[in-house]
Amino acid sequence: MNQSIYFMMGGTEADEISFSKKKLKVYENYKRVYVETDSMKRKLVNAGMTNVEVYPNCRKKASFINDIKKSDDRLKCVFLSSIQKEKGIEIVIDTAKELSEVEFYIYGNVKDDYRDEFFECIKGSANTHYMGAFSWDSDMLYTLLSRYDIFLFPTLWSTEGVPGVLVEAKISGLVPIVSDMSYNSEIIEDGVDGIVLESNDCGGMKKAIEHLVVDRDKLQRMKLSSRDSADAYYIENHIDRIIEVLR
Repeated sequence: MNQSIYFMMGGTEADEISFSKKKLKVYENYKRVYVETDSMKRKLVNAGMTNVEVYPNCRKKASFINDIKKSDDRLKCVFLSSIQKEKGIEIVIDTAKELSEVEFYIYGNVKDDYRDEFFECIKGSANTHYMGAFSWDSDMLYTLLSRYDIFLFPTLWSTEGVPGVLVEAKISGLVPIVSDMSYNSEIIEDGVDGIVLESNDCGGMKKAIEHLVVDRDKLQRMKLSSRDSADAYYIENHIDRIIEVLR
């Protein structure tokens, strides 16, 4: 193990290790353990581990990145995730009903036990568009996302981890609006490259979107900051130091 490195993916493993002396003794034998956020590292360091470093939830650089889209008269928001209550989809739907001047686009697989309720919720909403599931490659994903202005991620899941889709939204130059759940606030710097909701409900999301509807200059600045912040999540910017550890 002392010649191996371990990449820890997900949001709960660091907690499990830090509260288990048995697991701690195993993981401290690796040459290096890489976690996805600074707070994960702090938990393990505080538990006594000395072989921990941060390696974010990275993506390879795309072969082509679209220019950052200038917003049209009607802002376009997008939700791309598994469609179920735990992901906060009903917050998105309720907000869409309150903001008829904004367009909302929804991508993802609808959970079987939620299908009827979901389609009933969006029925008759002229500004809410279900676009189906998305299964293209990353370059096509960036092209798709770059059509929009704002990425919505109001997850209610306490074990959400580090969502890769937020990294993809940054690469695409969108402004993420996210719940203050799990590690979201470590990925999104509130007011700089996105918005972390104070209140993860229809009222909080409506207020955040309305602010960007009115202040288009701020929206554009945040889009640029979002794209710039994506540099920290490119594999190419981390691989050399990881290879050095293996030598």
